[in-house]
Amino acid sequence: LLEVDPRHPSSHFNLALCSEAIGQWQSAADQFERALAIDPDRQEAHLGLGACNLHLGATRQALESYERALRNAPDLEAAQFGKAVALQLQKRYAEAAEVYRLILDKNPGSEECLSNAISVSGQLQDYAAVKEFAARLLAIRSDATVALEGLAGAAFAAGQHEEAAERC
Repeated sequence: LLEVDPRHPSSHFNLALCSEAIGQWQSAADQFERALAIDPDRQEAHLGLGACNLHLGATRQALESYERALRNAPDLEAAQFGKAVALQLQKRYAEAAEVYRLILDKNPGSEECLSNAISVSGQLQDYAAVKEFAARLLAIRSDATVALEGLAGAAFAAGQHEEAAERC
């Protein structure tokens, strides 16, 4: 189809999705960029490009993709989450924590967001937040290892070694 019509509106996007599905991240990123050259407002292409860039270790470019998506749709949770992950990977923990909190205000049951919020809070040594997010995650999934690990770390940091040992 692209040989017949190189500017076909959905072909680059669909090829990107296929490349993404088989783990060909650079090929997928290239196709998402081509799709965006044809339709710069296509939210799904910004999200896809952001995800590919995360897999490629290009966190700055991923963050740019997610921020472009958020300019068009500030409440788009997938873009907010991608932005938070990119910030977290850049070790911009306070900014990532803020975005995770915004997401959790609207979607308190997001296990993936709670897991990442536990990790970021631990990096910030905000053990009250670790405990909060861990308790919320354990209420959803009682065997969540990231929650138990977070609680063990928080207890250890507070000098509560017996509790830390129990969590471990």
